[in-house]
Amino acid sequence: MSAATLNASRRCWGGVITEAEHSWLGFNGLPPNIAPNSSLQPFAAFQAVRTETVPGLSRASGNLPSPPTQTGGYNQNLAWSASWEAWDGPPQDTPTLWQMSLRALDGGTHTVDVTPRRAQQFHPAPGTKARWRNLRVSDGSEVQSGTVSADVFGLMTVTNLTVSPAGNRLRLELETPPQFTSTRALGPDLRLTFTTVSGMHYFVQRSPGITSPWTNISARLPGTNGEAVFTHAGALTNPSGFYRVLQVP
Repeated sequence: MSAATLNASRRCWGGVITEAEHSWLGFNGLPPNIAPNSSLQPFAAFQAVRTETVPGLSRASGNLPSPPTQTGGYNQNLAWSASWEAWDGPPQDTPTLWQMSLRALDGGTHTVDVTPRRAQQFHPAPGTKARWRNLRVSDGSEVQSGTVSADVFGLMTVTNLTVSPAGNRLRLELETPPQFTSTRALGPDLRLTFTTVSGMHYFVQRSPGITSPWTNISARLPGTNGEAVFTHAGALTNPSGFYRVLQVP
């Protein structure tokens, strides 16, 4: 199977091209997280957890071309933080969030396409959108961000993710629409409570009718992964209307 085919599969894979004969000690080419150690026992350090998500790695900048023109490897310089090698904790895998940290092992900075694979709970429906962020492990500052949609197979691929030796944390959060959880009259005012997600921002909007224009009545409110509260002053002294929450990056 060619490297191009393996890249297109968007799975967790690795390989090497060498000028040597095969031997029972020559189990080379596995990604660093699951590669054997240097003992004489094959796969002595081979560790994998079938119930834990792994990263599909494609088009890494440190890889050989396909077909190869010299000796070298594929996905040999990138490692991820797993439960058995938790340098930044195990992956997070929930119905609405997928997070994993990766780092380069050769001292250089690389780019790679990353696809959540073998996810246990993160299963977006085709067409679902997610916001992704690339955060430095050292201080949490943002390096890259964008949006991605699930394809017909429900897979999401973040392309050209930057990975440094110090480590980068990839975070994908599904764009779950905000929902009102409470409305309460406070004298002439109306207090609105609604759900939010971190990394997104929100505007409360009002309209006198379903088909009428919507107007922002709040400032830009940051998401917190909790509930936000906005009080519309004097709302109950005005003519009736409709409310909604607009979610933006």
